[in-house]
Amino acid sequence: MATLSFQEYARSWWTQREVDVRIGRKSEVLNWDELKMCMRRKFDMPSYVKKKKLREEMNELVEKGRNFINGENKYVREKEFREKLQALRERKIQEKKKREKS
Repeated sequence: MATLSFQEYARSWWTQREVDVRIGRKSEVLNWDELKMCMRRKFDMPSYVKKKKLREEMNELVEKGRNFINGENKYVREKEFREKLQALRERKIQEKKKREKS
């Protein structure tokens, strides 16, 4: 399961990288060493695990959001949900900026 998830993530990354090369955002990978370096930067395990955890948190919040409609204290829980969702979005934006710098 983990291997399949990683393969999908890596395939998505490579497809996006090819697009970035075509439009001039990134340089072409010319040899094996450059490819290894590029992949290590992208797929070091702490980074991959952190992103996976963020996705899981986001999915959990979305699922909780679906349950807000029928619950008590709807306003308080909805406000909490929106705050957590905004915090996750900001973390994703910060991580994206860090990736773009490297």
